[in-house]
Amino acid sequence: MSGASNVGESRGIISTPLAGEPVRYAPIRPITSFSVVLPDTGGQPMVTIHPDRRIEFGENYVPDEAARAFWDMIKRFAPDPAVQEFGAPLKARIDKELARGEKAEELLRKALAMYEDVTVGKVDGNAIGTLAGEIRGFLNTPESS
Repeated sequence: MSGASNVGESRGIISTPLAGEPVRYAPIRPITSFSVVLPDTGGQPMVTIHPDRRIEFGENYVPDEAARAFWDMIKRFAPDPAVQEFGAPLKARIDKELARGEKAEELLRKALAMYEDVTVGKVDGNAIGTLAGEIRGFLNTPESS
């Protein structure tokens, strides 16, 4: 086989010359069928990234939504590093403990802010009772839930 190798347009398949033949890669046509499309919440294209590196922005383009859609797509194709490192069950337990820690920190911040308000007489007993109930509920919730 002599001459250029061809890139299959529909599947991205590269055919190569037989052993002993000179190797030259020259696509007949650039692959154009592999664009990355990030949809908006309604399923319409928000951002399209073409193989030639052009970027098209849809009518409903919102930078933050596009970034979330991009990272959601990456997560679908690339496994979570923590799952690879620890396995899914341990990763789930770590996530649960982190969420529990965040909730504890939130309650502590509320209590400290309320304490400051109490010292200057800006908060009533009902607010204190509500927060105390939240804290009791948190403390009485088993860690495994």
